[in-house]
Amino acid sequence: MRSDPSPRFGLPLPAVLLLVAIPVAWAFRYWFVCDDAFITFRYVRNFLRGDGLVWNVGEYVEGYTNFLWALEIGGLWALGWRPESASVWLSLGWTVVLGLTIAALAARTLPADHDGTRRQRAGLVAIALLLWGTNRSVAVWASSGLEMRQFTALCTLGLLWAHGDRSHRGSIAAGTAYGLAALTRPEALLFGPAVMVVWAWRAWRDGALRMGNALRLGVPFGLLVGSHLLWRRSYYGEWLPNTYYAKNVRDWWDAGAAFVGYISLEHALYLTVPLALLGAWRRAQDEDTLGWFAAAWMGPYLLHLVKIGGDHFEFRMFDVVWPVLYVFAADGIGALADRVRTALPAARRTLARGLITATCVVYGLALPLAHDQGAFEVRSMVYRLKVPITTERSPWLWAVPGAPLLVWPHQQLGDWLANHAIAARQRTHALFAEMMLDRYGAFRAVEDEVLFAPTAVTKASSIGVIGFYLDDLALIDILGLTDHTIARHDDVGPNAQRRMGHDRRPPRGYLDQRGYNLVVKPTVSSRASALRKAPHAFELVPGTWVPIVARGGAQAVDLVVGRDVVTRD
Repeated sequence: MRSDPSPRFGLPLPAVLLLVAIPVAWAFRYWFVCDDAFITFRYVRNFLRGDGLVWNVGEYVEGYTNFLWALEIGGLWALGWRPESASVWLSLGWTVVLGLTIAALAARTLPADHDGTRRQRAGLVAIALLLWGTNRSVAVWASSGLEMRQFTALCTLGLLWAHGDRSHRGSIAAGTAYGLAALTRPEALLFGPAVMVVWAWRAWRDGALRMGNALRLGVPFGLLVGSHLLWRRSYYGEWLPNTYYAKNVRDWWDAGAAFVGYISLEHALYLTVPLALLGAWRRAQDEDTLGWFAAAWMGPYLLHLVKIGGDHFEFRMFDVVWPVLYVFAADGIGALADRVRTALPAARRTLARGLITATCVVYGLALPLAHDQGAFEVRSMVYRLKVPITTERSPWLWAVPGAPLLVWPHQQLGDWLANHAIAARQRTHALFAEMMLDRYGAFRAVEDEVLFAPTAVTKASSIGVIGFYLDDLALIDILGLTDHTIARHDDVGPNAQRRMGHDRRPPRGYLDQRGYNLVVKPTVSSRASALRKAPHAFELVPGTWVPIVARGGAQAVDLVVGRDVVTRD
C-alpha cells in the first residue's frame, strides 16, 4: 500500500492550505460586522469596566448566547484589540482551523476499498475541501463578528476526536471540544450527549466499553457545561439564556419547510445530499460509524430548525452541517466514480470524480452568484431585500443546463421568507450595520466620557450599534433579547404576520413603567440641522450634533450631563 503524503490530512499541507485559502480569500468580499455582534460587545464593555456581564448596569439579564466568545473578545480587548476588529479576525482564524479539521476528518475516516486496501485519500480530501470552500455561505460566516464559525470548528473537532481517536487523549479532547462548543452556543448541549451515546454504543459493540474511557469523554463535557449552568443560574437566575424566551414563540413548520427548500435550491443540496447519503451508506457497508455519529445530532438539530421556522440570518445555522455533509459527499463521489469500468479504470475514475465534483460546484455557485450580482448593486438599507435574478443581469446563468428552471421557485421562496424576516441576506445585515454606524458611530470619540444622567432611559428595536456606542445610556430592547419581561410577553400575532426574531413587544404601559424618557436621534453636522429634527440638541464633538427628544415630563437638560443642551427657539 502506498504511503500517504500526509498521515494527518491525506494531502501535503501546502495543498490543504491552498484549498482552505479559497473561503478565506472569498470572505473579504462579504467582510462585515453584524449589528447583533455589538450586543455582545456592550456586555463585554460593561464586564471590563467592572459592572458585570450585563446589558444595563444593575440588570442581570443574559441577552447573549455566546458566553465563551464574549470572554475571548473581552480578553483580546483587555490586551488592546477592539472587538469590532478582533471578532471578525478571530472568526477568520477559526475558518482556517475548521478547514484543517475537515481535511483531517476526510483523511482519517475513509472506508476501506472492497479489495482490502485503503482508498487513495488525497483526491477525496481535496473534493471535500473544494465543496466546502466554494460554498458561499462558508465565506459569508467567516466574518460577521458572531461566534458561529468557532462553534462549527469546535463541534467538528469533537466529532473528529470522538470518532477517529480512541485513545485516552482523544476521549478527553472530544469531551473538552464539545464542552467548549456548548459554552459558545447552546446547541452543543444536544450535540455532545448525542455523540457520547454513539461512542458508548460503538465501544459496547466492540467489547471495549470501559468506565474509565467513558469518564474521560463525559467528565470534561459535564464539568464545563455543569459549571456554566450553575453560574448562569446563580448570576442571572435562569437555567436558559433570555434569548431563548425572546425567540422561542411557537412552532412554525411551513416557514421551516420554506427555509430548507430555499437553501436546497441555492446550495444545490438536491445534488450533494444524495451523494452524501451514498457516501454514508458506503461507510456503513465497511462498518464505519461516522454516519451514526453525524445522524445522532444532525437529525434532531435539523428537525428543530424546521420546527421553529428556520433562522433570521441567511443559512447561518447550516454552518455546522456543511463539514460533515461534504465529507460524506466526497465519499459518495468516490463511490459513484468507482463504478466506472473502462480499459483505463484509474484514469477514468479520476475523470469521473472531477466531473461530478465540478457539477456540484457549478450548481452550488450558480444561484448564489446570480443573487449577489443584484444584491451588491443595492447601496442603501432595504429591510426586506428582494433581488430578482434576470437574464439582463446574469445572462451566464442561462448557459447552465437546468439552472433557469430553479430561478422561479428560488425567487418565490426567497420573497416569502424576506417578508417574514427569515434568511435575511448578508447584504441586508451589512448595509444595516453601515447605516447604524453612520448614524451613531461618532459616539466612539467620547466613549470614555459620561454623557447621560443615570435616570436617562431610551429604547430601540435594533440594539447592537446604538447600544454599544451609547454605552452609558440605559437602553430597553423592545424586541426582548436583553429584557426579561418583554422576552416573556406572549402577545404575538398569528404566524402569517410574524417576523422571525422580531415578534416580541413590550406589554402595555411597560415602557413608561421602566422610565423611558429620552429619544436620541442620529447625529448631524450642524446645530441648525439638529434643531430641525428635534426640540433639543447638544454638540458631541466639533462639527457633530445630537438631536434629542425628552418625553414623559422629563427635562432634556437633566438627562444630559456631559454637554450643554440647546433648545429650539
